[in-house]
Amino acid sequence: MIALNLTLFIVLGMFLGFLWLMSAYVFKPLLQVMDNREHQLEEDAHTTQEEKEKAETLETEYARKITAIHREASHTVYHARRAAQDAHNEKVKALKRQEEQEVAQVRAQAMEQIEQERKEYPELVHALQQQIAQQLHIEGKSA
Repeated sequence: MIALNLTLFIVLGMFLGFLWLMSAYVFKPLLQVMDNREHQLEEDAHTTQEEKEKAETLETEYARKITAIHREASHTVYHARRAAQDAHNEKVKALKRQEEQEVAQVRAQAMEQIEQERKEYPELVHALQQQIAQQLHIEGKSA
């Protein structure tokens, strides 16, 4: 059987005192550190979620801006190509007009030369007739 003596009460008192000291100086600070750590983890998780949402928002905005920039660049390239094509077409038209003018000028010169040659033709025919007649006349005398 259990003997109840003073030693048992002293050991029990020391054990209760030990538990009280442990509770006051070890368990409470340890539990407080654990609670603080848990609270910090919850805060970090919340902050991480907020940052993730901000990142997704920024990514969406970035994608929208990139799309707008691509659209604007495409529009700019289209207009630049169109302007270059229009400038090229104008240059080709100007060269064509210049060539047509040169062709018309050469044609006019050719027509003028033809007309001049037509005017000289009767004179040439008359000169050739006289030359032939002289040659025949000279040959007729020598024969």
